[in-house]
Amino acid sequence: RVSGLKNISPDQPKLFISNHAGGMGPLMIYISLPVRLHPWVIAEMVDISRTPDYLFEDFIKPAWHLDGQIGKRISRLIAPIAVRVLRSLDPVSVDRNRGWCREAFQKSLELLVSGESLLIFPEQPAKQCDPVSQIRPFLGGFCWLSQMYYKSTGKALAIQPMAVFPPGRRMIIASPEYLNLHGNYRKAIDRSVVHLEATVKRKYQEISSLC
Repeated sequence: RVSGLKNISPDQPKLFISNHAGGMGPLMIYISLPVRLHPWVIAEMVDISRTPDYLFEDFIKPAWHLDGQIGKRISRLIAPIAVRVLRSLDPVSVDRNRGWCREAFQKSLELLVSGESLLIFPEQPAKQCDPVSQIRPFLGGFCWLSQMYYKSTGKALAIQPMAVFPPGRRMIIASPEYLNLHGNYRKAIDRSVVHLEATVKRKYQEISSLC
């Protein structure tokens, strides 16, 4: 069940941000949302040479509790399928181990300027989950896209906060936000991230309370 479809800003590129909600969150979004999305994905998931090890450590071992050679063998079997599926979405590859990720931001801007929309899960994987919403603190790098888009087009970028709740098979989309990044960019981004994180958490609690 999707609530808030009327809140999707029409006829312009959009930046959707959402909680990840494990492996089911992205799947729910792609099945349910009537918008073509280009996701930001971790670079290891589209680089077949690194995908098996990443899948093993990030998914097979913690989620399926398969350690050792069996888990690694399954990771090697799944990796080509996962890479093929993700590449078919024309994703933006983000390598967190390479600093600023200039290529990722440049491709993101090109997609937005051409009218395409992005999907970003800004949670920090190394941080602890909030005990109520199970959402981790947000990284704020994606907010720079608002400034880049404005400089390139003279228009504000619509950011669509949303939340998914897999146990209840529910998703909710909030009203679009248009960030004000004038003045001190760093402080403005910090404020924006706090606000957007709070919005996603509030929407998560809203839909989870219905189940």
